Amino acid sequence: MQKDAEVEKFLKEYEHPMQAEIQILRQIILDLSLNIREGVKWNSMSFQTSEWFATFNKRETTRIEFVLHLGAKVRAENIREVIPDPAGLLKWLAEDRALMVIRDAADLEVKRVAVTALMTEWIRNV
Repeated sequence: MQKDAEVEKFLKEYEHPMQAEIQILRQIILDLSLNIREGVKWNSMSFQTSEWFATFNKRETTRIEFVLHLGAKVRAENIREVIPDPAGLLKWLAEDRALMVIRDAADLEVKRVAVTALMTEWIRNV
C-alpha cells in the first residue's frame, strides 16, 4: 500500500510524543488489506475501505487513541454484538463506534496481535 502524501504531511507537522508508535499502528492498519486507503478526514489521519472506519484522535497527546466507526453517518447497526474483543481493547462510545487506546510503546507491543485481529474484524463489518 502506497502511503498518502497528505497523511505524510499531516504526520510530519503533527507533534506527538508517540510518533513512532503512531507509524507502527498506521502500518498495521494499511497491511490488513489492499483495499484500505488512508487520508486526512475530519482534520486527522483516517482510514477507509468502502467507508471511513478509523480516525486518529489528534487532540490526545498522552496516549494514542483511534475512534473506530462505520463511516460519517451514525448507523443503526449494533456492531458491538459482532466484534469479538477478547483483549478488551475497546471502550464502546455507541453501538456503532468505539475507542481503542494505546498507552505507550510497551502497551502496543503487548496488544499488537490483538489490535491486528480486532481491526481485521472491524473492517470486515464496515
